[in-house]
Amino acid sequence: MLAVVDDDYLRLLGSAVTGSLGGRVGIAPRLYLKKLVAEVLDRVELYPDFDPRRDYRLTVVSGELTEVEANAGSGDPDEVELPARPARSEPPPGSLPSARSC
Repeated sequence: MLAVVDDDYLRLLGSAVTGSLGGRVGIAPRLYLKKLVAEVLDRVELYPDFDPRRDYRLTVVSGELTEVEANAGSGDPDEVELPARPARSEPPPGSLPSARSC
């Protein structure tokens, strides 16, 4: 497997995945690992003649992207909308104070 999926191929796949997400490396790890394991490594293990450089073409469809990943491919980093953080709730009465309130 190492002869087929070497460091050069890992870099090639990483570049392809980040390119499909507008070059935003920080949001690519989930999709990169999904593609590497499910679509490349599994096939290399199952089919001895499978060569990802020859037999695999990366495809990314919108249904497999999170909202952040889908927005990243829009091109303009200033236009990427991040999901809102949930509002912080106050601790219940009588609970221990958090480290921030000390």
